[in-house]
Amino acid sequence: MRSRWLCFGLAAPSAAADGPWNAGPAQYGVSSAQAQRVKMSDGVELAVDVYVPTDPATGQPATGPFPVVVSETPYDRPCHR
Repeated sequence: MRSRWLCFGLAAPSAAADGPWNAGPAQYGVSSAQAQRVKMSDGVELAVDVYVPTDPATGQPATGPFPVVVSETPYDRPCHR
């Protein structure tokens, strides 16, 4: 019985063509953690820290729509008991 292998290769764009990528200056800062409790539909409350983008000049929350990043951990956070 004969086997046939089909291979697909993905070509990643090369940074070498345009030179290395360099980050520009930061457009926003980040607030200190704001501890919150969020009640789930089953009644369980989760302790969360909320960080928001800030205006670097004033330190106040920045205006505009921003993406949300969610990070979870199974470990307890004793400071939120």
